[in-house]
Amino acid sequence: WCNTIGSTGIVSPEHVLSRQLPDCITRRSKGLQGRRYGRRSALALSLKRMEVIVLFYLLLFLVAFLYASVGHGGASGYLALMALFSIAPTVMNPTALLLNLFVSLTAFIQFYSGGHFRWKVFWPFALFSIPLAYIGGLVMVDADVYKKILGVLLLIPIARFFFFSKTGNEEQK
Repeated sequence: WCNTIGSTGIVSPEHVLSRQLPDCITRRSKGLQGRRYGRRSALALSLKRMEVIVLFYLLLFLVAFLYASVGHGGASGYLALMALFSIAPTVMNPTALLLNLFVSLTAFIQFYSGGHFRWKVFWPFALFSIPLAYIGGLVMVDADVYKKILGVLLLIPIARFFFFSKTGNEEQK
């Protein structure tokens, strides 16, 4: 029984529910590392996972830097990056919001210290954006539909960049 289940790693639900798992499956003597994989395999898996995490954070820093350099928060970049790394939408939304707040705050401080902030322009946006953002937060969307909508909305700036951007030479002619 152990040879069959041990090689496939599949245990029937009846055995799990009745808690009748043999020692070859539980491997209590080898500890956590030796349960499914050997010690070297588990170490290789953890290193590979760590490399992916480091790559994600490096790309996240790059996206934040590039967006902040032009005065944007970068939420679309964070969402695209998290979607590429298969992060759950329930984690993507608040994470992108928090990152966007930090990067936007940095850009705002630079903008304000440069003397470019005007209260007359700010008040109408603040007055309507806060309640409408709350109403938008109440809308529940399925995860698959959310990813499709996000994908389409992220294609719009890419299309604008490649097909509708003007260079400085074209504007002077």
